[in-house]
Amino acid sequence: MRHIGLLSVGLLALALSGAAANAAVKGPMDCTQGKRACLQLGDTVSTCDARWKACMDTGCWVAGLVRRCGYAKH
Repeated sequence: MRHIGLLSVGLLALALSGAAANAAVKGPMDCTQGKRACLQLGDTVSTCDARWKACMDTGCWVAGLVRRCGYAKH
């Protein structure tokens, strides 16, 4: 039972961190605004650069399990 409780707490923490990312990056925006939001959330420059490059290729911002599409490529 203890393992299930720990797993539940871990999943809750993951969900809340995803919710924080979604709250900081609301609605359609462009890839550069996504990069700014990424940096404000405390991710490293190299991580945000890699996400920005992928966004410019696909129009989707991917951060962990969160994938948001519809970003303007500029």
